Amino acid sequence: MIGVYFSYSGRSLFDNTFYLELLRGIDKAVSGEKYSLLLINENSDDDEKKQPKYIEYIYQHRIDGILLNGMSEEMAKRGELIQLIEEGYPVVYIGKQIHELGINVYAQYEVYMKQMIEKFYKNGHRSILVFLEDKKRNLHLFEKICVQCRKEYGDIRIQTVAVGTKG
Repeated sequence: MIGVYFSYSGRSLFDNTFYLELLRGIDKAVSGEKYSLLLINENSDDDEKKQPKYIEYIYQHRIDGILLNGMSEEMAKRGELIQLIEEGYPVVYIGKQIHELGINVYAQYEVYMKQMIEKFYKNGHRSILVFLEDKKRNLHLFEKICVQCRKEYGDIRIQTVAVGTKG
């Protein structure tokens, strides 16, 4: 049994086509190896100090490995996760590399976002409006990129709009 963990806030996990495609690909890979998937999700707005659900599943021997979607800075700081990786527990995580062990899948989100802004800038655009999914992590990462670009290109204006909000 392979646990697939999503720390998710906002809309339903199943409203996000990226997550659905990710799950489809994971399912295809593990079903060929005679494993099953167990979806473990929790609201990322929950108390960050409490132990994540996936840790409970691991300690209770309910899963044989874990795939963590969207490695955040908060997740990377968790001592239990680092300990599991160092002990050789099968951990795959999507996001920036946090340890030389474990399996890391990283799509270089920040690099692509910066390249996007640079391309617009080189094509003469000085005022850019970016729509991002309303997730704190996405907005936080993109704002860091905007700060870098504003320093590099003094005449650029970048505004972000969060989409997918309730209400």
